[in-house]
Amino acid sequence: MFDERLLEVHSNYAWDHQHMQFALDFAASHNMTGIVLHRNDIVDLIVYPGEYFGAGGEKYSNNLERYRDSYVRAFVAPKRADRPCRARTYVNRLIDQAAQRGLKVYLENKEIYFDDTIPEIHPEVIKNGRLCASHPFWPEFVRVKYEELMVECPGLAGLIVAPATAESRVSIAANKCECDDCKVMTPAQWYQNILTAIHEPLSAAGKRLIVRDFTFTSSDQTAMVDAVVDLPSDIVIALKNTPHDYYPTFPNNPRIGAVGDHDQWIEIDCMGQFYGWGIGASVMLDDMRKRMQYGRDRGATGVMFRTDWEGLEGHTAFDTLNWINVAGGAALSRDLSTTDRSIYRNWLEEQTIVAPGASDADIDDLAGWAQEIIGRTWPIISRSLFVNDCVFSESSCVPVSMADAVWVGEVKDGLMDWDPTARDALSSDATNVWGIVESEDEAMREVIALGRRLAIGHPALSSFGAAKLVEAWDLFRRYVQIFQLSVQGVFLTRHLVDQDRAGQPVESRFVERWSRTVQELDALADKLKEFYRSTDFGYPVYMLLDGERVATLSESLRAEAPRRVVDELTPA
Repeated sequence: MFDERLLEVHSNYAWDHQHMQFALDFAASHNMTGIVLHRNDIVDLIVYPGEYFGAGGEKYSNNLERYRDSYVRAFVAPKRADRPCRARTYVNRLIDQAAQRGLKVYLENKEIYFDDTIPEIHPEVIKNGRLCASHPFWPEFVRVKYEELMVECPGLAGLIVAPATAESRVSIAANKCECDDCKVMTPAQWYQNILTAIHEPLSAAGKRLIVRDFTFTSSDQTAMVDAVVDLPSDIVIALKNTPHDYYPTFPNNPRIGAVGDHDQWIEIDCMGQFYGWGIGASVMLDDMRKRMQYGRDRGATGVMFRTDWEGLEGHTAFDTLNWINVAGGAALSRDLSTTDRSIYRNWLEEQTIVAPGASDADIDDLAGWAQEIIGRTWPIISRSLFVNDCVFSESSCVPVSMADAVWVGEVKDGLMDWDPTARDALSSDATNVWGIVESEDEAMREVIALGRRLAIGHPALSSFGAAKLVEAWDLFRRYVQIFQLSVQGVFLTRHLVDQDRAGQPVESRFVERWSRTVQELDALADKLKEFYRSTDFGYPVYMLLDGERVATLSESLRAEAPRRVVDELTPA
């Protein structure tokens, strides 16, 4: 059993009272230990810091007292005024409600973050038009911020922070300043300065600091984690189960088990930012079990399950079949020997889609039936959104051109930095490309075959439940078809381009398949546009099943293909 088993809310649902009541109830009913509110600016919405807005008293009990001494200056700041007073009330109420259920609350953010007025108050942090990461103001600012947070939210369990990402507003990992101080400051110095400024006020208040490994390259990861290893051992290190980001085809994060004498937590995404958002359903129980076992074997004491994503507001794993991932993760984090069938049974009963009067044996058989079908979604997605284990999509959306797809797979989200054997995974040679084409066809055949089995139904499934599953599978099938044709179109085009550049002949099967694929993409784009006009799903469905995006890709492939190939195939 992991000591900490946390449910993470990453979208603006963190500020939605009704959703958070559901999240608290779910975490409590699944014997989890706490929740995580993850927003980049969450601390900055709770604290002013008052010191920078004119609250110069020696001691304050809360933001209301700070606001009393600074309301004129605070009111001109777009996100200040009395908003932090209201935010602290919301968070403190949530902390109390969590405690009533036996749950802890952690905040999670990225640092350094700040309100836009801070550089106006301290313009010295801008040098030659760029924010200076090495300026001594930043450790002071961070320290004041967390001293105030400890006063405002005394019931917090702690803070989870990522200091090494370009998604914050200032970080040495993405520093553009070229001043002399920045040139000589090492990443290790910067991380230690900032993290010490956070850790000391938290430690004094008896709260935990958890530092996230959210880095994009192995060198950045080494610099950040090594710096944390040298800090006090009560700092926990949180590591995504895979390096760089939540890519299920990537190897285990290499720093799991290599964090010195620090406790470590493992982070797992359940919604599927990079594997279909649950609209392209993907149940990850086998993967989660293996990843958690790997972490447990290497000393991990906590695990976090992310249920949504900040880049997709109003959508959560709980809206889709990927609910199974959240429930399964909670169960496995308590007992890694929990069976898949028991997880499916729990999900079916939570969804209240079991037919009235179904016997215990019937429900158990239904769970096995669901497992046999829904449990095969990840092998399909792994061959649709990933190409030879490399990332193909842009956060589960199809790329807009061949060049875009190659950049994503080889540069932006490259597997090669973490697995050198993947160097030729996306090569354009004939054998590799034809293998990619066939793999996509196989994934499409499987989703169709499983859909036929699902349509037959099961006697213990309610009519409502059967209809919902058929509807979900129809979206899944459409989604897989988009990637089938998009992947094939991209790599067939790449093969034609590279053969043309090398002055090499192209086999007719590649030219014929390319021509057929772009025509099928055009037809699919039209169907998806009609689907948009004639249906009424939540907006994330139309983001993934986007006829305009498919049409853009098809147009790009025609423009990127060698002119002689396109001209030969274009009727006079």
